[in-house]
Amino acid sequence: MTLDADISLNGQTFSSGEKITSTYDLSQNDIVLYYQLLKSRVNLDLGVDLKKFNGEVSLGGDANTSLTVDETIPLLYLSARYDLPNSGFYVGANIHTSSIDLGLSDSSAQDSSIMLGYDSGNGLGVEGGFKYFSLDLDDIDRLDKDNDLQYDGLFLNGYFTF
Repeated sequence: MTLDADISLNGQTFSSGEKITSTYDLSQNDIVLYYQLLKSRVNLDLGVDLKKFNGEVSLGGDANTSLTVDETIPLLYLSARYDLPNSGFYVGANIHTSSIDLGLSDSSAQDSSIMLGYDSGNGLGVEGGFKYFSLDLDDIDRLDKDNDLQYDGLFLNGYFTF
């Protein structure tokens, strides 16, 4: 990408008109604590998701620089699923969102998906659908730098429940 304005990261300045590349190298771990409100043909879960991000954000051009990311973001967790009668098929949605500010992080995230799946009844299953993910890292490493990442697209998962 070519810069429209000067930017500075980690004391390194990138000038307007300079061609740069940006890289996000992030790993993510989740701890989800939830309560199952409904369990029948309709399943409904409500809880909290703690997303821990580790990794690096880097910019490269005439010079290179990077920021280390070590951020934990609390999210509201909501999952809904409807099992279609006598077929093994289901439709569902998962929403992980930081739309409620708990004051634990300046950063925010959203991780949502809608899906259609099939559960064989013996633990094997497959599901596919559409996923949306956004991450707004604000003031990481106390450097007053904000970084935003967003992606969406189709997905396909295989699973085994035991």
